[in-house]
Amino acid sequence: MKKIIITFLTFVLLLASNPTSLYAQVAINTTGSAANAHAIFDVQSDTAGMLIPRLTTAQRNSLLQKLGDNEKGMLVYDSDEQLFYYFDGHSFTKIQSGLITQIEDNDGDTKVETDHNAADEDRVRITLAGTEHFQFSGATINVENSGGSVFLGDNAGSSDDLSNNHNTFIGYNSGNKIHTGWDNIAMGYYSLYNPNYCVGNVAIGIEAIRSNSRGDYNQALGYYSMYNNTTGSYNTAVGFKTLYSNQTKSNLVAIGDSA
Repeated sequence: MKKIIITFLTFVLLLASNPTSLYAQVAINTTGSAANAHAIFDVQSDTAGMLIPRLTTAQRNSLLQKLGDNEKGMLVYDSDEQLFYYFDGHSFTKIQSGLITQIEDNDGDTKVETDHNAADEDRVRITLAGTEHFQFSGATINVENSGGSVFLGDNAGSSDDLSNNHNTFIGYNSGNKIHTGWDNIAMGYYSLYNPNYCVGNVAIGIEAIRSNSRGDYNQALGYYSMYNNTTGSYNTAVGFKTLYSNQTKSNLVAIGDSA
């Protein structure tokens, strides 16, 4: 212990005598051995550990406001969370090991969690931008906080305002531009792609009712069925290119290839 005290006091005296020009390597140990050649500060012991600064979460957050690029790599221990954190140049990032039940971004508003509400909950929850949107439970995918709507596919339903619209869009760009329309079902590449607002349409097939701008309560089943419909309503089209050219007429029924 005396050797530790003497070595540490020497270090303190050197720092005090010239605080801006201390270039020597420093070793703290019980054996008197020199510092490792590749370490500026070498602490050795086989009977004790080293304590780094212990801060509450509030103190850590307060410290964060004062840090910048020069403090990258700073390490602290959060005594409230009982976790180590390091500063990455923007925020404090927790250091975790063993069983990890949560993965999150730097500000904590986008994350994947397990055992969120209870131990062994056996659910996976996904939160995006502060809102939980998905739960995986057994073989079921629960879609939450989407206004009763379900979207599957690149850009499907990407304009929906999520206000209890109860839309179902499956396929690349299906229902892409619908913002406030409700009770629509679209399945297929670019199906029911165009309208900002429409109600009660069913479009199943590649580009079915693609051009619709305000037509409501149409049912189209088939490749390109009702492709050019814009404002026609209450139409039924079944088959390849059925009612393909109709734009504005309503209350039509067409069944068959290009009918």
